[in-house]
Amino acid sequence: LAWRLTYWTVLLDAHMNSGAFHILFGTGGGASSAGNYPYFFMYRGPHSDFVKMFIEYGFVGTSLVVLVLFNLCRQRELYGLFAALCIAMASGNTIGSPAVMGTFFVCLSLYSPQSYLIRVPEARTQRMPRGFGGLAR
Repeated sequence: LAWRLTYWTVLLDAHMNSGAFHILFGTGGGASSAGNYPYFFMYRGPHSDFVKMFIEYGFVGTSLVVLVLFNLCRQRELYGLFAALCIAMASGNTIGSPAVMGTFFVCLSLYSPQSYLIRVPEARTQRMPRGFGGLAR
């Protein structure tokens, strides 16, 4: 864990010194991959999707991704799944893992509220008999 914290600190420090535009919008996809690190001893990815997204897509892009994932979970009231995904994203490369994201979307589809899976027809109102209460049709 210590090497990750050191790594993240160095990457984020270098990114924060790159200017306001890069902080807001990032430096582009692949900017945190091999060959683009600020120091020679860095040879691995950041092992944190949040750090990687912040460097590549900035504050705006990272916020949009988190909001989309939160909205998907909120619609189905799966706040625990969102929390678990955030923990996994903070400590690893989760978004690029087909196994993790596949499981995430399967959980979303299985735990949908009934209104998403089956449409229940609205109850039909009964007509009042003619002459009832002085209302004739």
